[in-house]
Amino acid sequence: MTEKPRTLSRETKKVLSELGYYYIDKKDFDKAEAIFSCLANLDDQPAFYYGLVNVYFAKGDHLHAIDLCREFLGQHPDDGLIQAYMAENHIFLGQRDQARAILNKLAGQQTEPEVQELVSNLLQGLEQGLGA
Repeated sequence: MTEKPRTLSRETKKVLSELGYYYIDKKDFDKAEAIFSCLANLDDQPAFYYGLVNVYFAKGDHLHAIDLCREFLGQHPDDGLIQAYMAENHIFLGQRDQARAILNKLAGQQTEPEVQELVSNLLQGLEQGLGA
């Protein structure tokens, strides 16, 4: 007998996502990655991809984080937060020009306040030598 794919309630997903961030804070990246990977496979919500990108960023695996951002942007090309996360990872790889191009594009767009704040902070960081 074939088992049906299981679905999780919204509340369960929220609790698991919070647990994933808890594991990131505790530097238990394997557990955090497992949680966010599972959630992203069950549900294509941006929040779960944000969690995965944060796992790889925290691990210092910036190339993997950028690859994941590109994958997600292939499905959701207008997601400003994932673009900002991609720029942030470029900065930590010393790829300031790539980061600046992404951030300048985002700065000229209407985005959520959270994205605007992150873009502003990253551009300011670049001006102050972040990633140099």
